Amino acid sequence: MNSSFEQRDSMFRRYLFHIALFAPRGRRSAGRSSLARRTLWLGQTLFILLICCAAAIAEDGGKPLKLDKETSRYNLKGHLELYEDKTGGETIDSVQTKTFLPTDQAALSLGYTRSAYWIKLVVENVTQQPETLRFQISNHYLDFIDIFVKSDRKSLVEHRRAGARVPFDERFSQDIDPTLDLHFAPYERKTIFVRIQSQGPLRIPLTLSTPEAYEHDNLNYLFFSGIFYGVMIVLIVYNIFSWSILKQDAYLYYILQLVFALTYHLGYDGLVPHVSIFSQPERMLHVFTATIALVVVFYILFIGSFLDARPRHPVLYRIMDVLWIGSVAIFVLFVINAYLGNQVIQVCGIIVTSVLVVITGVMWYEREAYARFVFLGNLAAPVFAALHSSLLVGILPYNPLLLQSLKVGFLVQGAFFTLALADRYAIIQRSAQKALEQEVTERSAELVRANEKLHNEKDRAEKYLDIAGAVMVAVDTDGRVTLINRRGCEVLEISPDQMMGKDWFETCVPERNRKRARSAFSQCMSGQIDLPEYFEGRIVTRSGDERHIVWHYSLIKDQRGNILGALGSGEDITDRKQAEEALKATESRFTKLTELLPQAVFEMDSEGKLTFANRAGFELTGYSEEDLAAGLTAFQVIVPQDRERAEANMARMAQGEKLGSNEYACLRKDGTTFPAVVYSAPIITDGAVHGFRGTVVDVTPLKNAEALVRESYKKLEDYAQSLELKVQGRAQHLQSAHEELDAYSKKIEYANEALRNLISGIEQQNRALIERVGGELRATVIPLLHNLAAFRPDEETTKLVDNVQDCIQAVVTSLSPFVDEEALLTPLQARMCEMIASGLSSKEIAAILGVTPQAISFHRHHIRKKLGLTGTGDDLASFLRNKMFGRLGSR
Repeated sequence: MNSSFEQRDSMFRRYLFHIALFAPRGRRSAGRSSLARRTLWLGQTLFILLICCAAAIAEDGGKPLKLDKETSRYNLKGHLELYEDKTGGETIDSVQTKTFLPTDQAALSLGYTRSAYWIKLVVENVTQQPETLRFQISNHYLDFIDIFVKSDRKSLVEHRRAGARVPFDERFSQDIDPTLDLHFAPYERKTIFVRIQSQGPLRIPLTLSTPEAYEHDNLNYLFFSGIFYGVMIVLIVYNIFSWSILKQDAYLYYILQLVFALTYHLGYDGLVPHVSIFSQPERMLHVFTATIALVVVFYILFIGSFLDARPRHPVLYRIMDVLWIGSVAIFVLFVINAYLGNQVIQVCGIIVTSVLVVITGVMWYEREAYARFVFLGNLAAPVFAALHSSLLVGILPYNPLLLQSLKVGFLVQGAFFTLALADRYAIIQRSAQKALEQEVTERSAELVRANEKLHNEKDRAEKYLDIAGAVMVAVDTDGRVTLINRRGCEVLEISPDQMMGKDWFETCVPERNRKRARSAFSQCMSGQIDLPEYFEGRIVTRSGDERHIVWHYSLIKDQRGNILGALGSGEDITDRKQAEEALKATESRFTKLTELLPQAVFEMDSEGKLTFANRAGFELTGYSEEDLAAGLTAFQVIVPQDRERAEANMARMAQGEKLGSNEYACLRKDGTTFPAVVYSAPIITDGAVHGFRGTVVDVTPLKNAEALVRESYKKLEDYAQSLELKVQGRAQHLQSAHEELDAYSKKIEYANEALRNLISGIEQQNRALIERVGGELRATVIPLLHNLAAFRPDEETTKLVDNVQDCIQAVVTSLSPFVDEEALLTPLQARMCEMIASGLSSKEIAAILGVTPQAISFHRHHIRKKLGLTGTGDDLASFLRNKMFGRLGSR
């Protein structure tokens, strides 16, 4: 490629040399005219430019952008290529074969055009690490945006759509400006094609940055936007506050101008909600943008109203009328056709603001007092409007600072207009102050004359006032005492000389009421409010006591109706107030006590209408204070069957009869009934009965308890009767059992006597048998053992013979170990003694003998009795074992 370019460059230089050498001869030989010569030179220049463009295109066609790890924001200048699609029918497949022209702009401003433009950018990752970048188109007013990404690693071309006229669900990015994340593998090369088409101005600022740099720029943008919106909101709130005080149209127009300016910037910054109007996604955006025309309308109305000079400059005001009417027409056009309205407003906005600069400048030159700051604020409007329009139509290159020109203009203008409003208010205040000072001077002169007249009449009035029984005090407009009678001095405990000329509020009004009283008096003296004819207040005496006075006021005026002061006539009602307060305290204490009572307390008039009920009464009956105020009667709380009796009882109490308590069936608001006992007494005033008061006790729990007691008493009587029958039957049964037991006991005694005789005989037989067996063993076996021991006198035989003899003795002894002359045991008891001595338990003995454990316990008791162990606490088993071992040892 470099060699071919060098060849083309050498050919191009030779051609230029040929033109420079031979062109003059051609002109002289041909004798051409000057117009022909200029045409020839123009053609040569165009040819040279075409050759340069062709050389540039053939050279590179746009440099690829190479990524590195150090750069966070890439400069796209010199890396972009542009192709104009005049028909708008090119596709991604067809456009790749087209010739793209290189451009040195990173932010393209192409103005208004019907063509579609394709932008080409080649990005190559020359590092060994993967990289992620954010590709952003910083203009959300473009109608259609198509982004195609082609990688050298893939055959498939990625396609993303965005734009103001693209449906929301088809947009790849929901950010304010379309932003696409590009992911690069190591050494990957991607070609990005961007197709842009819009009826608005084609301003295409492209940025390529890392995610960190993108977030940083976004934060800076949000910071500046936050400052702008914050200042705008402060201006709106400040002017609303000013308008609420001054009620001037200029403030209202300026507030509307700020509101619509804020609305416009919300749309311009893409902060409007994503809502389609008439199936047009961009419609909401254009409606918000159209408010720029309303900004101009109220901008003009504000200037006209603020300067307020129509009588002095009618021609200038007619021009402003034409301007604001035309701005309204532009707004209507903007709403109908946003694209056409946008084009018109770019031109008209500059014209209108320039005309307003001239108008306010003329008024300032004509010494209009309010025009200076308005003129300075107007100077910023055409400048920033021109900058913004130039940026939109492509005259100026894209610049982020120029993009915020309107915001800066509004802030500068808002600062000057706020100063203008403050300056106007200050001028008005100074004028009002001068007028007020003049009026005060005039009134002072009148007051001097009036005071002279009053002074002449003062002595005569004092004579009449001193004999009055009420407190009479006259004060001037400043609240200083000009007259006080004798009764007033007595109440205040001060002499007339000490009181005259003193400030009434500082001397006689309690400190806690002083500020409020002085403020109200000043308003009355200035005519802002009417002086009350009747007023109750407190005054402080010289000793510090407070007296309650009822005042009757009247104004003191001169012949012209000017207020000179006030005259007050007061009556000391301190004692009466103390009595009323004591009565109120008593009533309050009574009310609180009745509210604390658990019983219902009521009062009613002589006709039965309830006039008071405590909290317990409302809770008991279900009625409320609203029902009481509506005319609730006592008969509504009583069932119809008892109302006649209640009326009769009321009549009897009215005649002086004491009834005590009465029981009625009461009726709640919800229709349920309950029994109640009413204790009531008449209310007697001046010897006449004016009503009744009393208490109501709900006896439902008492009635329920009585019913429960009656039912329990009845059940108890029934149970007592049944119990008595059971006791009688059980007594008869026990009598029969006792008789049977006596008969059985006699039989047992007879059987025991027979058994004792039988046992005694058996015992004698056993003893005789044992003695016989023992004698036979001693007579037969023992001698044989002795003979055996004598026959074999060795030690082993002798030991064996002794052991056998001991065993025989033990057998003889064990045949009856429990035979005792003092104990008469039955055979069963003797057997049980053997088992007990051997360590068997009662359950084990019962199981062996086949009897119950209760029977074993019975026999154990009798065994202890026969052996003499009853009451000794000795263990039966131990006793039997000791006795058995003792017998064995004695034998």
